[in-house]
Amino acid sequence: MENDVLIDWNQEVADLTPEQQQRVKALIDELRQTRKAQETEEEDKEDETEPPPSPYYPAKAHYERADIMQIIAKFPKNKKWTFQDLQNIQYFPYDIRIKIELINRKIYIGKNPKLRHQEILSNALTDVGSFVKKNKLGRTYFAPTALKIDDGTILKPDILFISVSKYDSIKDDGIETAPELVIEVISRSNYKKMREAKKKQYADFGVQEYWEIHTTKRKIIVETLDETTQEFTVFSEARKTGTIKSKVLEGLEIDIENIFE
Repeated sequence: MENDVLIDWNQEVADLTPEQQQRVKALIDELRQTRKAQETEEEDKEDETEPPPSPYYPAKAHYERADIMQIIAKFPKNKKWTFQDLQNIQYFPYDIRIKIELINRKIYIGKNPKLRHQEILSNALTDVGSFVKKNKLGRTYFAPTALKIDDGTILKPDILFISVSKYDSIKDDGIETAPELVIEVISRSNYKKMREAKKKQYADFGVQEYWEIHTTKRKIIVETLDETTQEFTVFSEARKTGTIKSKVLEGLEIDIENIFE
């Protein structure tokens, strides 16, 4: 609200008498309070708005992976899914926390992550996120933030970093350009075929750096994009002990024991 004041106090009212200045200040304060009340009222109305009943799922306070699988089962097996389908509140509940991804219009439902997966994800996000924030390099996001490669390919990496120069591509429903860095935490539920398919999509999209954090092997591989081959090649790696480095986030070095603690 401070930036939205109609009058620049220092420049516009400095020549007024003290009494006139008090009146102007009172008017500005009243305008601020009125606008704040209006904004609060609008937010309350949005919160009270309920979506129309869906023929695909019952209204619930919380949805599990099994609920999403039941929804998908109601569509033809060969359906070509799109980003608009995922956003359609008649198809899927709003703001579900289940990871739903598309690759070439085929839908994939992620399994609920194990606690160990989440611990490692949290540690990695803390180390990378704090470095990015400290150096004012951009923003870090975590799953299920959507990365929109095209209308039929929507991926949700565990962690992604996007630089300040690409802020225009950050939308309410996801990211619309290649982030500089993508991190995937690999556990037993990540099938190799699916993992390789996602990795290729990241490379083709122009992601500059790709990390795989292997939970059971206690191993981290940092790969960077070869602009000639459009494939990722190993830049840094460590297993159980040691340090990994980032090329994109120059100066970032992480003791991997901090990730797996």
